[in-house]
Amino acid sequence: MINYLESKNNFFSFINGFQPLDEIEKIIKDLNIVFITLDNPILNKELFNFIYTNNLYVINQG
Repeated sequence: MINYLESKNNFFSFINGFQPLDEIEKIIKDLNIVFITLDNPILNKELFNFIYTNNLYVINQG
């Protein structure tokens, strides 16, 4: 499941309205999910900022 979420490029669309933001943040942090690709954070800028602030992403060196 972690691999699936890490590579889900439309994560913000997928998770939007699914659970309260604090629960989603806790799950991401507890599972140490590090995102490989992320779409435009228009739908959930707060969650994007959480991911960015906590370095829960991989920088594409492609």
